[in-house]
Amino acid sequence: MGIALLDWMLVNLRQAKLYVLPISLALAPAMFLAPPLPANAQTAAMAQEPVCKGPRSTKLRPKIVGGWRADIKHWPGQVSIRAHNPLTQQSFHFCGASVISPHWVLTAAHCFYGFVQRDTQRRYFISFDNVPSAKKIGFEGPGYLEAVMGTDDLDDIGPENIREIEKIVIHGGYEDAPRTGHDIALVKLDRPWTGPISRISEKADTDPATPPGAATMIAGFGDQEWQAGIRKYARQGGGAFAAGSPAMREVDLPTIPLRQCQKRYEGAAIGAGQICAGYEEGKKDSCQGDSGGPLVAFDREGCPYQIGIVSWGAKCASPKSYGIYTRVSHYIDWIKKYVNEPLVPADARVIAKNMDASYQVPLAKGTIGALKGLFSGAGHRLNVVLARKNGDAPRSSGLEKLKLGDNYVVRLSSSGSGRVILLDMDARGTVTQIFPNKFVRGSKVAALSSGETLTIPGSNYGFDWFEAVEPLGKGRLVAMLVPDDFPLSAHIASKDRLEADLGPVASPSNYVLNLIDQIHGHMAKSSGDQVKPDKVNAGSAKGAWGLKVIDYEIVLR
Repeated sequence: MGIALLDWMLVNLRQAKLYVLPISLALAPAMFLAPPLPANAQTAAMAQEPVCKGPRSTKLRPKIVGGWRADIKHWPGQVSIRAHNPLTQQSFHFCGASVISPHWVLTAAHCFYGFVQRDTQRRYFISFDNVPSAKKIGFEGPGYLEAVMGTDDLDDIGPENIREIEKIVIHGGYEDAPRTGHDIALVKLDRPWTGPISRISEKADTDPATPPGAATMIAGFGDQEWQAGIRKYARQGGGAFAAGSPAMREVDLPTIPLRQCQKRYEGAAIGAGQICAGYEEGKKDSCQGDSGGPLVAFDREGCPYQIGIVSWGAKCASPKSYGIYTRVSHYIDWIKKYVNEPLVPADARVIAKNMDASYQVPLAKGTIGALKGLFSGAGHRLNVVLARKNGDAPRSSGLEKLKLGDNYVVRLSSSGSGRVILLDMDARGTVTQIFPNKFVRGSKVAALSSGETLTIPGSNYGFDWFEAVEPLGKGRLVAMLVPDDFPLSAHIASKDRLEADLGPVASPSNYVLNLIDQIHGHMAKSSGDQVKPDKVNAGSAKGAWGLKVIDYEIVLR
């Protein structure tokens, strides 16, 4: 017999050839397409309020595929779906999910479609004997499906964390995610969950608009690298469990415009029912075992609410292999047909709109913090001076004050040779890439030699000065020196960016997360394997690195 469907699901839903996907019927499928509940079939049970321990830190962290250790207090309603053999005490964790009401869990259809069976007692199970990856690590017999919640450590599970699965409902339009879409399913628990639950986006106006995009997050127990394989772990109380990671991990992901994803995955079912997120350079993504888990955005209070469900993508965390997520708000009517308990929706009044100061100022602050961490130990001094047209001497230290309407140029010099990146983050947190820009051309874009002074704007710009304009208040100029071999063309000096006019970047979260990701990746590559990813910085990396942040304030005359 060829590879069983569970193994196929864990691997092939993430591969690049997404449109010829074999659906094995070697395991008799259970019938999950249940009729909707009657309109009046409402229970008296009220969904408990979600618990938010926010706000989350505004610190942005460069990541590897597996992300960073997650704390369950930041992930209300997070679930791991497992197949558990009570006789051998072996548990196989294979999908994520989220609790959306006391009895109901939201997940992906592909986690169950076509391979789950039911025994004579109507219990859902999979046979470990028919799953090569489970059989390979010594798992055997039936694994009965259970939902595990309220924990971020799979070796720390008690009876209070476990619920048996009473019913599975798969969307009737689902066959395979890339071809048909509709990758959504509901799971009914055998007894209520009384812990924190997930708020969900019920309307399009609580989904982050893209563009401009948003910084979202995912968490799960999936693989920390592509095709790493399921690992077996001994449980403290006896038995064993298998998972991509024994501890929950989390990563940040910028949302991507749908048209960009449609171009990347031509012919796939990507439309109103999907959200796209990921990095240009890859390295961080949802991977096998994260399927079905929540994609969350954050409100003005820093509290999470679910906008998507991990569905599919190409090889996880490879360049431009964006992840595709089922859009929850698109399926809210379908969800409410079956869930006979109140849901807790995200409140549109407290959702941070992506271009307002409540969203952009923390993003800018987090960007500065992340860059200072990455550039710690930098061996080269980068000098930045604001030279005013009126001849006022620049301040040698402290806050640079500019009067509204003042004209100025930026002069940069460095003790090392490399490439220069210059950003402006104004009082509203708006991010503008000042340099490189459409006025620079040549094979060595943004090059700066040791001892040379670079003046911006330059002689070929068509204008001689920048003007201090609104918003009033405090902002920052951020100058970075990166090595000559830094791949500027992948993001900072891409064709589209160098053809754009000087102005705010259209998708600030996408821009800064990709910038941080690219800097960390290049530093890690030159630091060597002996340096752990979370310890990588300019001090461990080869090449010329430097950072200078200038605080300024624009005031009325």
